[in-house]
Formats: sequence, C-alpha cells, structure tokens
Amino acid sequence: METQKTHFQALQRQVITDQVQATSAVPILGPWIVRVRNSWNTLLAKWRLARRQDQVNSTLVDEIWQQAIRVDQEAEIVAHLDKELATSRRESAVLSAQNHQMQKRIHALEARIAELEKQIGRAS
Repeated sequence: METQKTHFQALQRQVITDQVQATSAVPILGPWIVRVRNSWNTLLAKWRLARRQDQVNSTLVDEIWQQAIRVDQEAEIVAHLDKELATSRRESAVLSAQNHQMQKRIHALEARIAELEKQIGRAS
C-alpha cells in the first residue's frame, strides 16, 4: 500500500507544472516577442500536462483494474467460505441430532440398568 502511495505522489508531482513568464529587453518588438514566447510556453505546458494526464489516467486505469481483480478474487473466497460454512452448519445439525439420539439411548440404557439392578437386588 505504501508503494502505491509513493507512486501516486510521484505522479502528482509530475502533473504540477511551472510556467515561466517570458520577458524581453528588445525595444518596440519586445511586447510581441513576450506574447509569442508566452503563447508558445502555454502551448507546451498544455501539451506536457496532457501527456502527464494520459500517464496518470493510464496508471489509474491499471490500478482500478488490479483492484477489480482483487475484489473478484476475494468474492470467490467469500463464496467458497459461505459454502463451507453452510456445509459445517448442516454437519453440525446432523451431529446435534445424532447426539440427541445417543443421549436418549444412554438414558434408556441407564434406566434399564437401574431396573435390572433392582431385579437382581430382589432376587438375592
């Protein structure tokens, strides 16, 4: 996660551009030269920004794609765990029912043993 943060911070720094304002000491043509240079600088800055934005967009699309893959993988894991949980619950219900039946049989056997002990005690 830290690597992703660092990567995005680097992209953010790339997007920020400093546009330098042109100056000219040439008399009469100076203002025209400044306008041409500023226009050229603006055009270059927009072009650089567009290229950098394309890079950022590409990186974001890649990251979103990777996140989507991870979400799909995790959804598969959750679905598998849900099936295992349902199976465990069914098995638990079966075991609980079997335990209940065994408890009933044990109580019946204990009652039979007590009855036989009484009969043995009377016979002696």
